[in-house]
Amino acid sequence: MGREKRGYATGSDGIYAPAISRRTAYAKLVLSDYWSEQLGLDIYAMTTEMGPRAVLREDTIPFLEALKASGKQRILLTNAHPHNLAVKLEHTGLDAHLDLLLSTHTFGYPKEDQRLWHAVAEATGLKAERTLFIDDSEAILDAAAQFGIRYCLGVTNPDSGIAEKQYQRHPSLNDYRRLIPSLM
Repeated sequence: MGREKRGYATGSDGIYAPAISRRTAYAKLVLSDYWSEQLGLDIYAMTTEMGPRAVLREDTIPFLEALKASGKQRILLTNAHPHNLAVKLEHTGLDAHLDLLLSTHTFGYPKEDQRLWHAVAEATGLKAERTLFIDDSEAILDAAAQFGIRYCLGVTNPDSGIAEKQYQRHPSLNDYRRLIPSLM
């Protein structure tokens, strides 16, 4: 519908597209074969079937659009498997509101690993001292802070179906729209 489709770790230059295509095919095989065999379930099909349940928080798009209006780059960095990410994007349209989508599977390290942060910084030009990083895992926020990300923020209600989370070492919030006035 006129919406620009974005690949997993691509921006306007598509620098990661070939690697993602190969890795996604391999990951699909691994995900389907290994976990399906271990659990006796078709994990790939189950993930696809669950796609329609993916919904965005009502504060997500206003926040992302405010970031865009203020000239900030909007990057999604996720530990989600590329297939899971693709399914969620298909049902939410979130990719239309982002400048870059990065699956940690592309780099071979999860967000908890310092090697990932170095690889992301090298690949994207990320400036840790000027970056806001939001996550729902305190361990991941710790890893980002250890790398030098200046602004690490926890989200207390990542899933409306569970109780709000508390963070011990990082500030947190429950509505991204509370950040918008500071962008203007």
